[in-house]
Amino acid sequence: MKFCYIDESGTGDEPFAVMVGVLVDAYRMKPTKEEWDLLLSRLSKITQREIKEFHTRDFYRGRSFWRSMDGEERSQVIDTIFDWYEKRSHHIVYSVIDKNLFESHSKPHNFYTDIGSLWRVLSFHIALSIQKHHQKIKNNKGNTLMIFDAHEKDQRVYTELLLTPPEWSDTYYSKGKKQKRLDQIIDVPHFVNSSHVGMIQLADCISYILSIC
Repeated sequence: MKFCYIDESGTGDEPFAVMVGVLVDAYRMKPTKEEWDLLLSRLSKITQREIKEFHTRDFYRGRSFWRSMDGEERSQVIDTIFDWYEKRSHHIVYSVIDKNLFESHSKPHNFYTDIGSLWRVLSFHIALSIQKHHQKIKNNKGNTLMIFDAHEKDQRVYTELLLTPPEWSDTYYSKGKKQKRLDQIIDVPHFVNSSHVGMIQLADCISYILSIC
């Protein structure tokens, strides 16, 4: 079983919107959580403030209490986070949208009516990408639980979208005649407070860096 922790960046005035999911095997969750908490503890000592949640946008731009760290120090922290991620061999899945192209080309298509918002397009593409990749793995049926940062505006409609995916989505992953739709996704998506879930903070970090590249 895998958990996919998901967050997005660039849904404001930025030209590109990015959503990233960090895929973690269930048996590795406990040490991963403990090590992320240890990283936040180290940052708390550096800033002399308790840091319960890592907001990459504020950190990268040196806002709030991050003003006490200069650009080189913040760059070293980002390097540390990515090195930490690389050593754990977690995988990512991501979706990127040019928002100008999306606005000019999406509304005439049926899929926009079925999905209905930029956030849901990003997140549905994440689900379809997981489905397409994992269905190639033998004995892997129903192995991924999707966990998002709380998104009150879209979470009810998105849950319904995953439970009853539109027929046109079958072609993305070449659904078989006897195959159930999105059979690699477990149950309904979960929406949580990112301050309680370190891997969503990691997803935020990766998505923000991708959005400014």
